[in-house]
Amino acid sequence: MSRPEDEYPNDQRKYPSNQSSPLRGALDDLQPRRAVVACATDEVRLTPGLESQIARLAPSRVTVLLRGGTQALQETVARALHDRSGRAIGPFALFDCAGLLSDAIEQQLFGGPAYSKDAKGVIHEAETGTLYVVSIDELPLLMQPRFLRFLDQDKLVRVVVSARHDLLAHVARGLFRQDLGERLMLIELSLPESGRSV
Repeated sequence: MSRPEDEYPNDQRKYPSNQSSPLRGALDDLQPRRAVVACATDEVRLTPGLESQIARLAPSRVTVLLRGGTQALQETVARALHDRSGRAIGPFALFDCAGLLSDAIEQQLFGGPAYSKDAKGVIHEAETGTLYVVSIDELPLLMQPRFLRFLDQDKLVRVVVSARHDLLAHVARGLFRQDLGERLMLIELSLPESGRSV
């Protein structure tokens, strides 16, 4: 079977090798796509095993805890859970707890008077979409009761979190509330440490 460029050689003059013809672009759009995110040295591609787990969890509103893997892989999975859910048309909002004090988290995550009386936090930005919280294990104890109330009461935001450390160990050391830890660990998705296969 001849290729489109064989049948229409003039296309090669219209569309240099570093550009795609409209026909080629249309054909490419028909190909199945995998979730990919750029990282420092390579692309992170989701393997079929991980893809199937994402497909099973994506339609649900349940909170998912991501453990292991690289930061790039964790974000890829979080975005895939959003993109393959009914919330895909809504926003995907990312918030990183690492290195932030309670006041900063309260203002930036929940919204507060630091910026203006009408300031809205990242949670508000994520309404009807997905909130991805990075390094949830670094959420200060003072903020943990409020975050638990948010999980219990909010119906507009789907939450995905990732943790650098074992939450059970943090609970045992008194660094993390047991009730919040148990809530987050209900659905835990373990990722390969290499970030390249599962």
